[in-house]
Amino acid sequence: CHVMERESFEDDAIAALMNEHFVNIKVDREERPDLDELYMKAVQAFSGGHGGWPMTVFLTPEGHPFFGGTYFPPAPRGGIPSFEQVLQHVRHLYHRQRARVDEITGELLRYLTDAVRMPAPAPTLSDRWLEAIAAASDKEFDSKNAGFGGSPKFPPHGTLGALLAREGNFKYAQEHLERSLELRPGHVGAADNLYLVHMRLGGTEEAITVAEAGIQRGLEQLIQFPDDQETRTHTALLFARLGRRAEARELLEEAREKFPKDGFTNFRVACILAALGDSEDAVTELSAARDRGYFVRGELLGSTDLDILRGLPGFDDLLV
Repeated sequence: CHVMERESFEDDAIAALMNEHFVNIKVDREERPDLDELYMKAVQAFSGGHGGWPMTVFLTPEGHPFFGGTYFPPAPRGGIPSFEQVLQHVRHLYHRQRARVDEITGELLRYLTDAVRMPAPAPTLSDRWLEAIAAASDKEFDSKNAGFGGSPKFPPHGTLGALLAREGNFKYAQEHLERSLELRPGHVGAADNLYLVHMRLGGTEEAITVAEAGIQRGLEQLIQFPDDQETRTHTALLFARLGRRAEARELLEEAREKFPKDGFTNFRVACILAALGDSEDAVTELSAARDRGYFVRGELLGSTDLDILRGLPGFDDLLV
């Protein structure tokens, strides 16, 4: 949440308290809707049915939630405790009332087992599953304001990936990406995807123009938002696609230094390394992503950035 980030996470005293006593993890609900649904059920159980975003959940080292809520202000307001008060309360609860924490997590796990039942996977995919996604997204696309559906809007990464993966769907993707960039010129991820679409359609000059504009916008955004992982990695990819290796590597090393040592970062770094032609290092990063719990076989098979790695023994081992 950009509001809590500005009010609390960037406050030096609160940040020091968070870093000293907690392992802090930010989860993108669009990337992990499964975790979002699970922990939202937990927050609703804690609050008597009330939920929403931002969502703040405190977990044991085993990943079991024992306290949670939504927005917490930087100072007490309207009967809502401050985020600092919440942190101190949770710290006290965990260290001095462990029996109570164990009781809470036990009750909650039993509740979640009954309340959150994911649908059973289909035994096989139909031959036209990508067409079904394309048809549904076409109905949801907002041709006036860009994006999908109504407010609030978040980038549906899985849907966009499926649209790009659908063979023969590049012209369709081009129209949506161009409209998105027209309405939001600073969307570097859309510029990166549009570059790929132009290349697949044979529009090399158009692709280069899009990439150069995307790089300029990406660098401008990084001055204002240096911790924007999405913009930094997509800008690095655009540099790599244009053969500007030194600039791509500079952003790559900054990403490694700035961002969490997690599987998602490993995966994005692997894509940049693959675009640079560093196959061995890219496979190493993908292995680290898998070991850190980020292993999405569909992304390994569908990401065009990893084309250069296909057939390598190290890459094939990841698919087993």
